[in-house]
Amino acid sequence: MAWIRAIYWRPGHEGVGNRLKWICADCFARGFKKKSDFCFVCSTGAAIKKHLRNAHGILAPNDVAGGVRASSLDGRPITHFIGADFNNPHDQFLVSKLRGRFNSKGLRVLLLDWITYHNLPFDIVNTERFQRLLLYGNPLLDATHIPSGKTLLRMLESEYRGAVGPVTEVLRTARSQVHFSFDGWTSQSYTAFLGINAQFIDHNFAQHRILLGLRPLLGKHNGASLADEVADTLAFWQVNNPDTVGYFTLDNAANNDTCMEDLAFEHGFSPEERRIRCAAHILNLCVRAMLYGSKQENFAAIVAADGDDLDDDEEQVDQAIDEALNGEMKDGTDEDPGANTAVDIPEEDPISSHPAPDEINAASFREYSQNGAPGMLHHIGLQLRNTQLYEQFLQSQRKESGHGTTLHWAFNNATRWNSDMRMMERALRLRQALNTFFNDVQNRWETEGLYDRTKPAVLQCRLSVYDWKVIEVLVKLLKPFEIATKQLQGNGIPGGRSTCGSFDEYFPVFEILLDHLESAIEGTIFEEVEDPVTREKKDVEVAIYDGLDSRTRRLLKVYIKLGWKRASSSVSLANRSGTAAASSRSGSAS
Repeated sequence: MAWIRAIYWRPGHEGVGNRLKWICADCFARGFKKKSDFCFVCSTGAAIKKHLRNAHGILAPNDVAGGVRASSLDGRPITHFIGADFNNPHDQFLVSKLRGRFNSKGLRVLLLDWITYHNLPFDIVNTERFQRLLLYGNPLLDATHIPSGKTLLRMLESEYRGAVGPVTEVLRTARSQVHFSFDGWTSQSYTAFLGINAQFIDHNFAQHRILLGLRPLLGKHNGASLADEVADTLAFWQVNNPDTVGYFTLDNAANNDTCMEDLAFEHGFSPEERRIRCAAHILNLCVRAMLYGSKQENFAAIVAADGDDLDDDEEQVDQAIDEALNGEMKDGTDEDPGANTAVDIPEEDPISSHPAPDEINAASFREYSQNGAPGMLHHIGLQLRNTQLYEQFLQSQRKESGHGTTLHWAFNNATRWNSDMRMMERALRLRQALNTFFNDVQNRWETEGLYDRTKPAVLQCRLSVYDWKVIEVLVKLLKPFEIATKQLQGNGIPGGRSTCGSFDEYFPVFEILLDHLESAIEGTIFEEVEDPVTREKKDVEVAIYDGLDSRTRRLLKVYIKLGWKRASSSVSLANRSGTAAASSRSGSAS
């Protein structure tokens, strides 16, 4: 017992029978709250020796001589790493100070933060490989310091319960109204949740955005169900005062309309006044309407609004375009003004295999959306999901560029409008490599005994010179929507980006987009161009219909009008909210 008393342990002043209370100085210094974690009552040193060996990697002198291994990493306690000698009082003091610096509660907090931030399973801390990694990086650590997954889960629940009171008080004393946003989310295990966020200014004028609830959604996701979950969350956090409940930023789904009506009835406010429509969702709807339309659209009225008959000037322009395209077909040259003439582009057909329809209706519009220029890029992506074809596509890039660097294909999807633009931008960047890829697939099919087989489907997706012009115009039309998305997202960055998507930025941005679409209908848009000498950027008006025939121009105008119609109707709904709010404030003032 002498070596224990000399090195690490101090006996207590009170005895229990013939036993003494022993306190682990290291565990006590780390701030363990449970007495059983650092206090032992015993008449022999067996329990103390076991604790020192398992928790701290410290062995009795006779155990060291007998080759007994501690439980720390590879049996090497901290004394092994720093070469400490426990017979030396100075080394004893050094080891004690080092161990006092380590806080196991701090480790648990960091592990909990890591697991929750990255949405990891709690039992990851129970895996042998994770524990070996942790022990290897910290000789002060012992396996007994690593909490189990159940411990972290209980700790998370405790942290949440401890935060309820302070958060409720912060919400109660907020200087501003408490504004809300909520939306559905599905986990990887296909469990539906409703995330409810609050935004407000506290009594110290600090802006906050916090998650109030992530409630499981059971049954139908109708407006009444959503309203019940939101109302229960507001009641839990004691946000019940009609003057405290602020505005709700939601997407344009129909169930949100019903939800707002139910919440307005319960809390006594106007649903039109308190409803703000999510700008990002509106932008998504606008672009989806442009590119894909809908079955409910009256295409005849949209086309007639611009006139369906061609005048003499348009017929002359179409004839000149046809002659130019025929000339390209004869001499094999590409007169695309945007092409890089310094690099040879593999041969492209001048005439589109999927031209714009003569008559625009719901069926022909959808058929072109699926099989026209943008649709062919989507089909290329579907074909490139074949592993062999994708590897050949990467090889064509290496062949075209002369080095090993390649770019992946940008696949579009139905939920993110900017994925369509990313796909078109990436395709324009890989235009030469795509043509090389098509040539390689064609040559392999013809020369390697495969000609008797069905022609590869990817060759049906080859874009012509004319198709690439359409893609370029669509990218120019969509570019301002990308800028608007960035303008209306996130929080402002002091000294970097002042915008934060607040309501005062909402209307000016959409007015700019409406002006952009109205100008595009007339045939011009403004592009940001950088001066090669001064590096200054300025807006330059450019024509977008040059080189396109009347059918394609008419189709593009339908694209633009569909987007304008959706944007205009959404702004009108937002104006109703702003007007209702202004009327409410005016009535209160009077």
